[in-house]
Amino acid sequence: MDSSDYIALGSAVIALAAFGVAIWQGHISRRHNILSVKPRFHIDKSYIEGLHYRLESQGLGPGVVREFSILVNEQEITNPTEDPWPDIFKALGVTGINYDFHIPAVGSTHSPNTSRQLLSVTFANISTNPKVIETIDQAINFRIKFKSLYENEMFSYKGGEDA
Repeated sequence: MDSSDYIALGSAVIALAAFGVAIWQGHISRRHNILSVKPRFHIDKSYIEGLHYRLESQGLGPGVVREFSILVNEQEITNPTEDPWPDIFKALGVTGINYDFHIPAVGSTHSPNTSRQLLSVTFANISTNPKVIETIDQAINFRIKFKSLYENEMFSYKGGEDA
């Protein structure tokens, strides 16, 4: 082999190494992009002037709802299309309340740093607050399954814990 063959072989090795680095960098960049738009939901509970549950989107990217469930004493009501709360409150023996609610629709997108009231319970009779709050709070929980915009991974959140 003469010197021009060594130069050509060296050039080929350098080109292959550069190609490998470019592929590796593309893979790392894609992983970064996916993580940079990863959604994260949290359900916040408040006891100020009643009982309030809020769905908060705290991640860096929007989350697309795939399934929303209300858990009542661990019985699951998945993707309700009508107001489920009268039957739930009746089953819990809760009366004398006013409520407002929102059920996230399947396919809806929740932008980062936004929140939405899931359930807000206020009371007609102020003296029933502690007992009613405790009854509702112990019986009700929420579960939400959602995807990122890349739709490559399903995430799940159950009030109080990652599921």
